[in-house]
Amino acid sequence: MKQKLAVFPYNNEVSSLWQYSDLLQDFEIEKLIAPKGWGLTGQNIKIELNTKTINLSIQDNLSENEYNLIDAIWITEEINKMNEQIAIEFLKKLFYSEKKIIYTYGICSGLREFITNTGRSIDLSESNKIKKELSPSYHSYSIDVPVVMVIGTSIMTEKFDLQLSIRRKLQNMGYKVSQIGSKSFCEFFGFHSIPDWFFGQKYSEAEKISMFNMFLRYIEIEEKPDIIIIGVPEGIIPLTKKHHFNYGIFAFEICCAVSPDYTILTLPYGEYNDEFYTEMKNLCQYRLNVTLDSFYISRYQPISNSLTKPNLEFTWSKGIVPLAKKHKVFRKIEDSFLTDHIVKKLSIYNQFQII
Repeated sequence: MKQKLAVFPYNNEVSSLWQYSDLLQDFEIEKLIAPKGWGLTGQNIKIELNTKTINLSIQDNLSENEYNLIDAIWITEEINKMNEQIAIEFLKKLFYSEKKIIYTYGICSGLREFITNTGRSIDLSESNKIKKELSPSYHSYSIDVPVVMVIGTSIMTEKFDLQLSIRRKLQNMGYKVSQIGSKSFCEFFGFHSIPDWFFGQKYSEAEKISMFNMFLRYIEIEEKPDIIIIGVPEGIIPLTKKHHFNYGIFAFEICCAVSPDYTILTLPYGEYNDEFYTEMKNLCQYRLNVTLDSFYISRYQPISNSLTKPNLEFTWSKGIVPLAKKHKVFRKIEDSFLTDHIVKKLSIYNQFQII
């Protein structure tokens, strides 16, 4: 029986939890909580639960009776957007009962210390962690299983939703899928987040490339998948000096660790032409040494006056995107055409057997 989960704080950054709730392994979503000032209170969210669709209303707190209905609280990394002292006061109200508290490593150190001091905390990244101790090596392993990689020009381009959509469709087609995702809460869906050491300062960049290659090789050996999906965090190039997405270093290192067999680039919403797509293909070829196979245009685009603010703000659009004549461009995340295109492309390579 799945455990009932409350999510705090909730916003669109973690919307994949309800959009792909059928893929959750050990939990089902019971409550969604957001601070009053975020303007989400009272909004209804549709969630798939045991083949039924239910409506959850976003709340700004939990009553004692509601608290008794849940088994665990997940403190998302969106809490970093709150004032630390206000966040701690909010957490004190949520932690008054003996419920499990789930968190991820990306929570700022002050809040993480407060959470771990409760004695009831669970680091989600530890739950699906490769047990084998990895260490840098001069040897680079060949990954024989086909690799699908999802990269993006920026954040909020639906990279993670796309990864989950591809996962769901490949599994429905009968493939065994291993996956390393671009979010820190991938373990909720039964696959790996990128390890914490990849973002830390303990290892040099060259050592991280080597260890990520070994990490992939270990997954290939242990899980024996038909296909591996990798989601790359952040963007491949800076958007502005303020919003630089780590200058695309994460993408560069992962692409050095493994050569993908199929690569899709996600883009913010906008009107693009074939000349632009060609330029992006050239950029990825010479910057990352990967060949782009297709593009996905997100519903989200950054609001121009937020480009100079500490945090980007986004709006979303259902507008029509001009058709590309020379490139494969996808728009609807739930269309099966993208997954069909992946399978067709990999079948041409004859790298895995069609089931």
